[in-house]
Amino acid sequence: MKKYRHVLVQDEVELIVDKILRIFDARKYYKFFELRKIIKNLRFRFSEKFSAVSIKGISKLILSNAPHEMFVKNKVIGQVIIDHLDGELREKILEKFAGCVKNEEVISDENLKERDKNNEVLTIASRTAPIARVIPGSNTKVIKCRITELYQQIKDINGKYITFTPFEGVKALGQIRNIYTVNDTPNYILAPTMISNDANETDKQTIIDLDSRIADVYIKKIMDGKTKKNELGNAPPTATDIYLATEKEMEEFFNYSATHPVSFLKTIGHLSFIPQFDLLRMLRRHIYVLGITDAGKGYFTNALLLSCVGRTIKVAQNPSRKIGCVYFDFTGQFANDSYGYFDAWIKESGEDPRVIIYGDEIGVQTPDDLIEIFFRKYRILDLGFASQKIDGMRRYLLTRITIDSNFSEFQRELPCAIRNVYSGSPTNHINRIEAHLDALGPSLWNEEIEPLKSPALFNEIDSHLREGKFIIVDLSRIQEREYKPGVVYRILQFLDELLKENFSRTQRELDYPVFVGIDEAHNFAPGTSNLRRGYYINECNELIARMCAEDRKTGLCMVIITQRLAWTNRDVRANIGLWCTSKINSVDEDQAKKCMGNHDFTNYRYKTFHLFGDSSPIPTFPTKALNPTVLAKFKRKEG
Repeated sequence: MKKYRHVLVQDEVELIVDKILRIFDARKYYKFFELRKIIKNLRFRFSEKFSAVSIKGISKLILSNAPHEMFVKNKVIGQVIIDHLDGELREKILEKFAGCVKNEEVISDENLKERDKNNEVLTIASRTAPIARVIPGSNTKVIKCRITELYQQIKDINGKYITFTPFEGVKALGQIRNIYTVNDTPNYILAPTMISNDANETDKQTIIDLDSRIADVYIKKIMDGKTKKNELGNAPPTATDIYLATEKEMEEFFNYSATHPVSFLKTIGHLSFIPQFDLLRMLRRHIYVLGITDAGKGYFTNALLLSCVGRTIKVAQNPSRKIGCVYFDFTGQFANDSYGYFDAWIKESGEDPRVIIYGDEIGVQTPDDLIEIFFRKYRILDLGFASQKIDGMRRYLLTRITIDSNFSEFQRELPCAIRNVYSGSPTNHINRIEAHLDALGPSLWNEEIEPLKSPALFNEIDSHLREGKFIIVDLSRIQEREYKPGVVYRILQFLDELLKENFSRTQRELDYPVFVGIDEAHNFAPGTSNLRRGYYINECNELIARMCAEDRKTGLCMVIITQRLAWTNRDVRANIGLWCTSKINSVDEDQAKKCMGNHDFTNYRYKTFHLFGDSSPIPTFPTKALNPTVLAKFKRKEG
């Protein structure tokens, strides 16, 4: 190993320190984690003429001898750092390297690590910026942790998952002295604690013990096959050796034994494996797919829903049910198979799970629908009748009109409805409406109302769902945007009544399992008044919120797909159990952190999703939907 003579080392150290001084802005305030980030990345700033050993040694000395004001005030102006580094700290650095050469010691990584070990461990200021966090679900046998975002830029540990359990053939990655679980520990507990070199051993040990136990996760201690006690915290003590986790071990760690396994995505990055989700856990929670335009929401949702549809689950001792799906396709991408998932499944299985219902063909299934369509098409609302009178006329017509009624029956019954709601002799009103109907004539009825009659549609939807079909309601065929909420409302209203009637009869949870996907959900469950446009929009908004709150036990799993978190009804967001989040707008970042915790949502990559919530076995992992061919093979294999 190469040795350095005194004069060469001193000149090199002087140059390095001078360059470091120019990095800091004298007028800018720095916190400790910012200082640590700058110093840890020095080797990326300097040319190769400086030895990595010298840079690393200087970095360690600077961090272990940071200005005292930084730990007292939690931040310090750059001029203080510059003065400190240009003063007594420079002398310490030169003295350190001079001592190494005088005693003919080798300035190696091991040498510097051994020299600075005690100083770094006992300076617990780094506790405010943890290197890694314990992954939820860890136990004493396999405890894994993830390098925090702050240290992702460092090449040696970028994207790494580490473990405290050494696996065969795995080399030690190093030591971590500040690992915490993701928790709600108060900030004052995590405040930095500075230990001076002259502190007594009792004080030092107290801080080290505290450093290793701040957490809110209980870990069972297993000894001789028996549970002896529970310990609060992440258990491993300060300065525990860590190892690089292998892909195989990570897959075993996250792929628990699921009763009804389903796969629809893979993890990406340093480790890439296909996790197994439990279908029953997913059905018991609603799902929210969030991301900006072109974030891949449709591609992801197509993989998710197709992987679940048609599967059979047991709901009791004997009965089993197939899972169906109703998807409201706002743009027609599912109906046209834009992503290729249905084509891949047809090639694999020989059958098409889709049942496509065109939105412009949905209109009249009940007498109530027929009356509503008639009033809107013939513009009865524009004739100046008060809203209370209109409601009274509708109630009267419901007692006279059937699904098979025609235009002449409405001509005959409307004058009677007017007499029923008005006291006295409403001759003027009757004459006005008769003249209005005569002017429009029966052609409007024959061309725009009669073709909308489909009284058997709801029965067909029920039958297809029980067979485990993927029903796609193609809303792109409806040219008038304001009519789309009415179509969604009528189908959801029928489904709501169907699910509740089935549950009241069987008294079994998940007896009618069904996924309901709503694309561009902010158009049907808006959270702001300026988005509430269209017929039945208020009724549709209230119905979706109520179904999310009440229909979980009946078997409903609502899948909400939208670009903006703030645009959807907060009562809908309150009942979400699985969040699938891609890159989002900065205006939604604060609300996203309230729902999912503190993460860098705006810098997520396109086409990738991070999962949050108790329905996911791989929380916060960057994930990507399986491609159509792979998904079809997995679906076929898992049955």
